[in-house]
Amino acid sequence: MLQIKEKQSSNTTASTKEQFYSMIFDCSGIQEKRELLKELSEVAKVRMEMGATQETKVNDVLIEMFSNDTHQNFNTFQGWKKQGFKVKKGEKGFFIWSNPLKANKTTENKKEEISKDEKDSTFKFFGLAHIFSNAQVEPLNN
Repeated sequence: MLQIKEKQSSNTTASTKEQFYSMIFDCSGIQEKRELLKELSEVAKVRMEMGATQETKVNDVLIEMFSNDTHQNFNTFQGWKKQGFKVKKGEKGFFIWSNPLKANKTTENKKEEISKDEKDSTFKFFGLAHIFSNAQVEPLNN
């Protein structure tokens, strides 16, 4: 009886993880990805506050959440290329927050006069960065 419960639990966990991956890979646009990433980040923050993880950065917790027996190591497209791998054709990347990016504030109406304070003001924001797992790459053909 215990073996059946363990097997069912294992299947449920695998099924849940597949649904999780499906949710990530089925996002169609940047806005949909950003909204999902915000939701996942909230879960990551809760895990950090509860001490459920040793990680101290949201991106690290997100990668921990993406990891399983198949997806163990993550890197950017360029990172894998530097290590002698290429991303398999058709693979969709996982997404995390990028390093902070700087941007200048602009007004919606360009005819509107921009004050010196607005012209010189910049702000930081986080874009999306795509990463790929070891299961999504193959060695480069030399």
